[in-house]
Formats: sequence, C-alpha cells, structure tokens
Amino acid sequence: MTVKILCDTSADLNQPNDQTIYDQYNIGTFPMHVIFGTDDYRELVDIKTSEFRKKIYETEVHPTTSQPTQFDILTQFENYGKEYDEIISFHISSKLSGSYSNAKIAKRMYEKSNKEHAKVYLVDSLLASSAFGIVVVKAAKMAEKGLSGQEIVDEVNKWKKNNIVVYFTVENLEWLYRGGRLSKTKYYLGSMLNKKPVLTLVDGEIVSAKTVSGIEKTFDTIIDLAFSRFQGVEQERLMFNLIEFDYKDVVENVIQKTKNKYPDAKEGKVFEMGGTIASHTGPKTLGFIVSKDFDF
Repeated sequence: MTVKILCDTSADLNQPNDQTIYDQYNIGTFPMHVIFGTDDYRELVDIKTSEFRKKIYETEVHPTTSQPTQFDILTQFENYGKEYDEIISFHISSKLSGSYSNAKIAKRMYEKSNKEHAKVYLVDSLLASSAFGIVVVKAAKMAEKGLSGQEIVDEVNKWKKNNIVVYFTVENLEWLYRGGRLSKTKYYLGSMLNKKPVLTLVDGEIVSAKTVSGIEKTFDTIIDLAFSRFQGVEQERLMFNLIEFDYKDVVENVIQKTKNKYPDAKEGKVFEMGGTIASHTGPKTLGFIVSKDFDF
C-alpha cells in the first residue's frame, strides 16, 4: 500500500534561500495564490518567498490571497493517483481559507471521472503556517514507515488536537483586519490598547490570547504560553520551532530565551513565512510552535 501526502503551500515548510523541506519528505503541494492588484502568482511557483518579501515593500498594493482551485487540486489527484494507492490531502484551517472546501469538490470530481481511482482522504488541519506544516511532516514520516492512509489520518487527527500549539505576535493588527482574518471589533479593541497582541489558534480560528507591553515581554509571553499547554510533560518530549516574516533579527534572541527557560526542550527549525500567511499578518511577525513527541 503506497500513500502520497499532499498539502497546500500555506504549510510554510520554507527554509532560507528559497529552499523548502517538502521534497525531503516526499510531500506534494498545491500552490496557494498571492495577488497584487491584477497580478496573480502561484506561491513557490511564480513567486518565491524572497521575491514576495521584496515585492511587499516595492508596491503600495496590499496583497490578497486565494486558495488553490478545485482544478488545481484535481490535477494533483489525477497525477498522483496513477502512482499511489492512497492520497492524503492536508489543508490550512477551513476557518481561514477555502482550500479544504475546494478539495472536497475536487475529490468528488476525481472519483466520478476515474473508475479505478486512488483512495483519497482529506484533512482539515485547523492550523496554519508551519504548525500546519509540522502535522504534514508527521504524516509523511508515517507514510514512509508503510502505514495505511486510514491509519495515518486517524493518528494525525488524534495527535494534532492536543500535541501542537502555536502562539504568534504581529507588529499591529491592521494586516489581519484588512485581510479579513480579524473582526472590526477585535481590531479596534486591540488597537486602542496600544499593546503587542499575542495571538493563537483555537478550533481553527485566530483568537487573542493576551496583550502585552514591550517587545521583550511579548517574546517571553509567547514562549511561556506555548509551554504552559504541556504542564507535567517532560521537556525532553517537547520541541520548539519558530516561524518569522521580516523578523530575522529577533530569532536568536527568542531561541536563547527558550533555552534559558526550558533547557531540556529540543530546538527545531526556523521557518520563513510564505506569501499566503504573510499577506494577512504583515511584516514583523513571529510565530512560536511547541509540539510533543515529534521530531524531524
């Protein structure tokens, strides 16, 4: 039984110098779309992460995003369905994008038009960015070990509920509000307080966890909130990873803070946020991820 793992590119498994780790784990991707005015770019295909970072400062046009079309996804199902017995398609939280919804349409189209088709499973990650990406990597590692599609889906859905958390901070809430990922009420309340927001994902939606004064205290807060979700768990079972957009200068500081506070936790990777997520969070975004019983 052969299993192919697919995901949309909002998984942000991006490394420096426009490298990614998708190929390392045999993960196929559906490009999300990043749009500047009338120019539509397929993420990681038509526009690399470094190009997006440059372009966002060179244009006054606020970028928007769009999910892969059902035909983008259908094409991948048809291509990989010829090589693999089963396909597991992972998607950014359905509360944040229509990627999962389009995958459901593509699955029906694929099964209707192909009599001898691969078995297709769909997973709504209820996560975003590299926290979502870590779930995909976990699934890919299980596929490498020969587990069936159903076994992988069952285990991953169970694991992601209580074994991975992400907290992040943004320079201001305007980008999330303009991108439609934050309500007007939450935007105005957060902006009026004039404090740094600490945000997280709850049931697939962005929520405010805390507001903090001062950048150093903000970093301490996202670290402590993430680890507090695993009280009673040995640090050796925990790994921390960072995700940043235009915030490289603070990464080493946050890593050192984490090592000082939680010296036995494993240091993971530093991921670069891609255009899809960064279009909604804006520059100076830092995410902090803690997961249990996971390693790359």
